[in-house]
Amino acid sequence: MDTPVSYNNIQYLDKKKFVHIWGSKLPHWLQENKCVFITFRLADSLPQSKINELLDMKNKMLNNGTDDYTTRQHYNAEIVMKMEQWIDAGHGSCLLNRPEIRNIVADSIHFYDGKDYVLHSFVIMPNHVHILLSPLGNINVLDNIGKIKRFTSTQINKIMNREGKIWQKGVFDRIVRDSLEFERYWNYIVENPKYLPPNSYTLYIHK
Repeated sequence: MDTPVSYNNIQYLDKKKFVHIWGSKLPHWLQENKCVFITFRLADSLPQSKINELLDMKNKMLNNGTDDYTTRQHYNAEIVMKMEQWIDAGHGSCLLNRPEIRNIVADSIHFYDGKDYVLHSFVIMPNHVHILLSPLGNINVLDNIGKIKRFTSTQINKIMNREGKIWQKGVFDRIVRDSLEFERYWNYIVENPKYLPPNSYTLYIHK
């Protein structure tokens, strides 16, 4: 699917300017006004066996005798790719299959649109969420995602008449490097649910 022509003015990572970096496992990068791809998932979306495999991959990276940037990037990319494949397999309770629960998540994502960020697209899958957005100014949009996760956890537990953890701790995020990468993420979001029944996901595309 082609990306909208009006998105030609989206800002991408500028390596010559300051990047706020924090975290040790999969470090978070944020830069003022720069487009970001974000993923977060349900707490039970990966079985323990898969989590252990990811930890083994991480340990291999740490113990392979080298700690250069290229090696770290290679292993991190491999870890993320495997994680994406496994969550797409539909593990866990898949609470987001339910339209009323997806509506809570979608409304919460829309709440900050035009206030703290500009939404480009998102998809709510049965057990995870992908978002493509641009922060407005020097906003830390991961704070917004944290608020979304906390609010929706409370609301989902009320609907389900239950208690307990809804979302996996943390998020995956990446500053989009250029227009080609933006297009890849855009198409990835659009194509992600193509094999699912229409009533099992929510896709938003900015028109």
